[in-house]
Amino acid sequence: MGLFDLFRRRSRSSTAPAASPARSILNPNPAELRWIQENLALAQQLVQLFAPELATLTLAPHALDEAYARWFAQHRPEQEDPNPIINAVGLAYGQYMADQLSLEWAVVSDAQGTDIALHGEPNQMLIFPTALVAKRYHSRQTGFLSLLYPLMRDEVARLRAGEDPK
Repeated sequence: MGLFDLFRRRSRSSTAPAASPARSILNPNPAELRWIQENLALAQQLVQLFAPELATLTLAPHALDEAYARWFAQHRPEQEDPNPIINAVGLAYGQYMADQLSLEWAVVSDAQGTDIALHGEPNQMLIFPTALVAKRYHSRQTGFLSLLYPLMRDEVARLRAGEDPK
């Protein structure tokens, strides 16, 4: 949550989706959009390095899963900061969801801090893809993106159809 605090340079007149008083949802500013693009490029490099046979899949969940699992297998936390890979994989997964599910990037701030998220309607739907990857990094899980994508896709479709969330 700290990185986006550095990028927040918003005036009170910023155009953004409505949010609850305890939470703000803003459109990403140019620096944040650049950061997302830089991380998408890093994710592509990760796939090319660790799963070159999948490099043409435009960062689909399966390709990200495979590259992340292979990176994780050789990762030494005491020697390498995992956050660049966590961010790259999370943002690439988020971009895949944004493209497939018509979601938009947003910067969400609340009492806990600020984080990047996917935002959609109805009901101010929020998905935090970098947090999703970070939590699984800490629990040492791999192979989760391609399993979660159909569940998340179906949940978004249910919400948009007016059904109650599961």
